[in-house]
Amino acid sequence: MKYCIIKLSQKLFIPICAIMIFYCLFRESLIQLPYVNILRYILLVLGMLLIVGFSGELLENTNKSKGKKISNVKSITEYVVNYSFYIYFFIYLVFQLDRKSVLFNYLILLIFGIYLGYRFAVRSYRQW
Repeated sequence: MKYCIIKLSQKLFIPICAIMIFYCLFRESLIQLPYVNILRYILLVLGMLLIVGFSGELLENTNKSKGKKISNVKSITEYVVNYSFYIYFFIYLVFQLDRKSVLFNYLILLIFGIYLGYRFAVRSYRQW
């Protein structure tokens, strides 16, 4: 069951992030829709699924690599890109930075683009 939740959260991460970012960007026009509360609850449940899945993945990875040091540049880059996006996305949603300034929206789009570009580059490198 734990591996099923981890796999599900890994597969749904990018679509959920894209939906949440678009929701935050177009919040002013979506607020007029009658069923926007249902969308909020769905995003909340999916966000909790992501938190549970990634916390399980983080606990699983720390148990596997207790005695190993990170010496590989790829591992360090993966760590920096992934967790910088995770942390900023969490801060962006918790503190509702989309309401503070438009610059935060552009920053999340930039970091999301870097994250997606890195994931695509890693997948294309593995296929070669």
